[in-house]
Amino acid sequence: MKQEEVYFWQIQWAGRWMTTFTRFTEEAVKREHPEAVRIDDSRQVRLAPETPMEKVYSHFKGVTGSTT
Repeated sequence: MKQEEVYFWQIQWAGRWMTTFTRFTEEAVKREHPEAVRIDDSRQVRLAPETPMEKVYSHFKGVTGSTT
């Protein structure tokens, strides 16, 4: 699994600045909002599956609620 840093962002939407409701990686938010400003205090590190087996396992854990 790879680690991703995600943040809330200030973006311009319909001529006004607003804060995103969801945390995004910098790459993801900059695709649609190149003017986005990161909110540093909202940093969160998440583990993201890379391989097909990791994706299957992470989906299985989420569906069953298993922690082992």
